[in-house]
Amino acid sequence: MTEQPPIGAAEAAEVDQPRARFPRWLSFSAAKTGKRIDTHALMAFSATTGHWRSSAAAIRGRCRTKFPGFDVHQLRPYTRRLRCMQKPRAERPRECLGERAMFRNILVHIPSERPVRPVIEVAVALTMARRSHLDAVAIGYESTGTVGMLVGGGGAAIAAVVGAEQERAQERADAAISVFEVEAKLAEIAYGVRSLAAIPAEAGETIGALARLYDMTIVLQPDSSKFSYDNDIPQEILFNSGGPMLMVPYIHKGPLDTHHVGIAWDGSRLAARALRDAMPFLMGAKAVTVIAVNEEASEASSDQLVVHLARRGIAVRVQRLATERSDVQGGILSIAAESNMGLLVMGGYGHSRLQERILGGVTRGIFESMTVPVLMSH
Repeated sequence: MTEQPPIGAAEAAEVDQPRARFPRWLSFSAAKTGKRIDTHALMAFSATTGHWRSSAAAIRGRCRTKFPGFDVHQLRPYTRRLRCMQKPRAERPRECLGERAMFRNILVHIPSERPVRPVIEVAVALTMARRSHLDAVAIGYESTGTVGMLVGGGGAAIAAVVGAEQERAQERADAAISVFEVEAKLAEIAYGVRSLAAIPAEAGETIGALARLYDMTIVLQPDSSKFSYDNDIPQEILFNSGGPMLMVPYIHKGPLDTHHVGIAWDGSRLAARALRDAMPFLMGAKAVTVIAVNEEASEASSDQLVVHLARRGIAVRVQRLATERSDVQGGILSIAAESNMGLLVMGGYGHSRLQERILGGVTRGIFESMTVPVLMSH
């Protein structure tokens, strides 16, 4: 590696100055070279003028290749400076009271083997409404069946087949991401993209760990009538991300409608977790309905929930559902359809069998037959 020229003492002193006043939105990626350029390192603070200026010494040797990662396209943030805080609390708009405090960093999984429009439309519209940052990830799945047929063919033959399969998988992921990028650029949102190739066994683990960094992850509803490794992704994210998952029906069209939000409530820990995760949606909704499922007397009853939500300024009505356990999901979805709900909030249930996560009966039923977007937490 070529040794970089030393930085002069005067230039080094300028580079080491505090960078707090440097606009963060100027950071960018060099798409053609694949090198991420940190513009903080390309500017120097002048104690004489009190301004940032370009520094030739800072430019030399500070470009580093960073892989893998998101190719980030960050727009200049909004420059409103505490205008809402200057008003009396009673006159402040809702965004000043906290519902935009969450969901500022969102991840969306773009399927590489299934339709992409439903999740893209919901994710982009939600990002625009929340003034958030949206990262999109697509995974191309490598087939391992061909490699198994060539076990006796020698290392060279196996390497060639593996390489060709990786290229095809990467092409599928890139094609899915390109559709998202077109919509993101048209919407002028801040976004990042990442496409990768992986075998199915590693894909779920990878995206499950990645989703832990985000306020919410958006996925497409599985379609049991069509075989695809994309169908396994929602379950992996639900159980491994540690955060809320917004699942969009594959028949959905248009943005997310959160004017009427339904809460499937049974007083359990998972229902309470989903309720807290959905609070930004609840605070901005015009109507909220609690669907009390086979309710029994408890400290966490639906009546008590109404009282606690009222303290947050959320008016709630309760609709009680008494049905056989095998038909709970059908009853919930029927109420959601009859009440014209745009979003359903519920806990995501499951259990472990031989170290493998298995969906609970109600959750599995929602996965299979949902007709409205569902926010789930586990």
